[in-house]
Amino acid sequence: MKNTTIMMGIIAGAFMLSPPTASAQPDDTMMQKPFQKMINDLKLTPDQQTKLRAQHKKMREEGKLIFEQMKKIRDKVRSELLKEKPTKAALDDYATQLAELHKQLIQKRHEHLLQAKTILTPEQFSKLVNHEWKRPGPGEDRPHKRKGSGHGPETGEMDEM
Repeated sequence: MKNTTIMMGIIAGAFMLSPPTASAQPDDTMMQKPFQKMINDLKLTPDQQTKLRAQHKKMREEGKLIFEQMKKIRDKVRSELLKEKPTKAALDDYATQLAELHKQLIQKRHEHLLQAKTILTPEQFSKLVNHEWKRPGPGEDRPHKRKGSGHGPETGEMDEM
């Protein structure tokens, strides 16, 4: 569970600068709100906006290919688990394959940030890396993080265990 949460965080971070869906186009409304917030908060110039949009598009396309590969492996995991006698060796192999794809996503994220660093001013980049413009954190009016959502123990329950 902990590894899943960590990996989901990494994936979310990997696409923080790209639109929420792999199929969204640069001018889609799904991209506009977070990107517009970033533009406003970082005070991006039109030239910076153009360069970052191009980066977003490239990263999104590369990420889409990796996510398609991950989906195929997850389908294999599901098939293996549904077998009468699933093998740990096969599942471990799939885990290794997924880990390699996650590694590629993280490396692409780092590459993307290094490219963004060449476009942004030091102050803008610092603000970007420190996520000062991100969405509210856990428990800060995020619907899926509300108390009693049915996901995980309630606050204080772990203390009692």
